[in-house]
Amino acid sequence: MDLSNLTIIIPSYNRPQHAIQTLKFWSKFNVNLHLVDGSEKPVLDFQNITINTKIKYHHIQILSEVDRIKKILPLIKTKYSILSSDDDVLLPFALYECLNELENDKDIISCYGQTLSFYKKDNEIKFNRTDKELSNFKNDSDDKIKRLNKHMKNYVPSIIYSVMSSNLFKNIFDTENFSQFKFFASLELRATLLVNYYGKSKVIDNLLVLRNKSENSAIHRNSENTSFFRCMYYPGQKDQRYKFINQLVKTIKDENMVSDKNLFKIFNSSLFTYLLYTIKRFFIKKIPLILKYNIPLLYRMNKEKKLSKLISISELSYFCKNNNIHLNIKDQDLIHQFFNSEFK
Repeated sequence: MDLSNLTIIIPSYNRPQHAIQTLKFWSKFNVNLHLVDGSEKPVLDFQNITINTKIKYHHIQILSEVDRIKKILPLIKTKYSILSSDDDVLLPFALYECLNELENDKDIISCYGQTLSFYKKDNEIKFNRTDKELSNFKNDSDDKIKRLNKHMKNYVPSIIYSVMSSNLFKNIFDTENFSQFKFFASLELRATLLVNYYGKSKVIDNLLVLRNKSENSAIHRNSENTSFFRCMYYPGQKDQRYKFINQLVKTIKDENMVSDKNLFKIFNSSLFTYLLYTIKRFFIKKIPLILKYNIPLLYRMNKEKKLSKLISISELSYFCKNNNIHLNIKDQDLIHQFFNSEFK
């Protein structure tokens, strides 16, 4: 397995235990990694961690994740890059398969894999399926507008964490004053719009990410920053939306010489499509959840149902096989090591 052609970028903020865990885990692999820590103080025992020379720790005391990553973009020298989280588990052998897919299928510019969520419950790790919509997903239209519509109509936050060319990765993060956008998923939206505009993407059946659902987000979420309508379409927010779109337009280097005016229309339409998706999702998912969490009987029934679907680490291989998720045997061993050793 050769990951030398890949750079992993991991932002971290006020979670030193996850930063250390991540550095230790990846120090065993031939991969370029930059952990960009925006905490007030650097990881105190970083110097005591034995890591290889490709694993870099950067203490950049800036709150904005985008601005921190922008600082180290010149250090990315590999053909491909990927963004990850300091508390997720990114599986190296699945990463290798993503790289192979990009090398062998020149038609795509972004490759992702399957995800599972994990929880720490009663001193035991439990897993469940997430992002089922990614099964057999491929956005392969030759028409950029069709690609954008397909993704925004049935939105899944996958593109931002996909393996992509480093030039494309740099385009996403090379932007000014991005912290002005208050919607918590602004970066995720920016990446999704740019990648789908530039080219095709696919999701392979390999289990790539174990997403930590036991930890709180490093970003404080509230009704003001999680409502896409409030952040981008609320009365008085037109200027905010236009600035967001204009940054996308400024980033685009279009070989077909599409005018800035037409680019603006394309992205404005895509954001409106996403707004319709969020409204639909509110009525289909959010309202039933509100009822379930406020009616005691429904709450108990919902909780029992969720618990019944959780699987243990010993059941992971069987579960993946039954759900058409490919779990590399070496990645499976790493998962066991991760949760049953010093990384626990």
